[in-house]
Amino acid sequence: MSRGHYAVDPEPHGPPFVPAENQDGFPPAYPGGPCISDFDGVVVVSAGPRNTFVLHPDDAPGLTWHTTPGGPPGCCGAPGDGPPNRACRCGAVVGGVMSDCYTPYELHLLPDAVRVVSGTATKSP
Repeated sequence: MSRGHYAVDPEPHGPPFVPAENQDGFPPAYPGGPCISDFDGVVVVSAGPRNTFVLHPDDAPGLTWHTTPGGPPGCCGAPGDGPPNRACRCGAVVGGVMSDCYTPYELHLLPDAVRVVSGTATKSP
């Protein structure tokens, strides 16, 4: 996502993950994300929240890392397949960053945790 812009992602993003309908292929767990499987080798897809606000992580400098148990680290950053990992300074969890080397570099804000204030960002086409 370009800096200074945002988009609303209508697709599910993040946990929980459910078995994919097609176990023969390798569908990504979420658009732009990696293919993942559970501990039994079942390919899973996201059933997480829809309509997350997607923006460049550097456009939210006031957010802090939130370390929720169960979020596996990636090799270079956050893979985006764990619980939300970003919080406001007050401690309220508001979304998650994907920043690993095999994922897009983006911040997904939970639609129930944030609101868009007119004039503060530009929606991407």
